[in-house]
Amino acid sequence: MIEITLKNSRTSFRPGETIEGSAVWRLGAPLQKGELSLGWSTRGKGSVDQEIVETQAWETAPASGQRTFCFTAPTEPHSFDGHLISLDWWLELHLEPGTETARIEIIIAPTGRRIQIERIERASAPSPNLFPQR
Repeated sequence: MIEITLKNSRTSFRPGETIEGSAVWRLGAPLQKGELSLGWSTRGKGSVDQEIVETQAWETAPASGQRTFCFTAPTEPHSFDGHLISLDWWLELHLEPGTETARIEIIIAPTGRRIQIERIERASAPSPNLFPQR
């Protein structure tokens, strides 16, 4: 079992705020390596973009344990939902040995809420002729 818990169960942050919590695990063997990453990825139409912004890693630990962490919420990009694409921030925990990972989604935006990007409809009137014939 591996798990990420956030302080006060908070999942929404403004740029520059502190993201605090702990990584908890119970494995069958001592931990050889642990890695907690803060990153973002896109979803929707087209290819997926992804970036790991910061990683905290540690070597060797008992088979059961807990590690606290602290990240500073980056200034950009902001969490958003659009008609064609959305951007999600997440924390992901990977422990070795093993293939199990834990991931928790968070929001990073100026208001602490996902930005909603509305679809812009084409105007029903024809476009003006920018290059009239003479």
